[in-house]
Amino acid sequence: QYFHSCDPAPSSCFYCFLQMGIINSHCQLVDPEGVRAELRHLKSLNVDGVVVDCWWGIVEAWIPRKYEWSGYRDLFGIIKEFKLKVQVRHTCLNLPCIISTDFIRH
Repeated sequence: QYFHSCDPAPSSCFYCFLQMGIINSHCQLVDPEGVRAELRHLKSLNVDGVVVDCWWGIVEAWIPRKYEWSGYRDLFGIIKEFKLKVQVRHTCLNLPCIISTDFIRH
């Protein structure tokens, strides 16, 4: 699944998944300029937003309950530059789960 339309009117909002692997195992954004180029292209296609996979094993990799968000923070900053919406998801028991934006803000 690469594309996602938002409710209630599917034709009013269009999201594309960003590629996996843009955040490495040290929670660093791998290629910021490549991400900008991809977002620039998506923006030219009138995409409303992107879906980002969040890997909890990267965020909490080193110490339990110590969260390292730096790569995701950098990624969200770049997405904000392009004024795109973002949905963050992770996988729970092979089921897609949307992380609430309130959780991300904290």
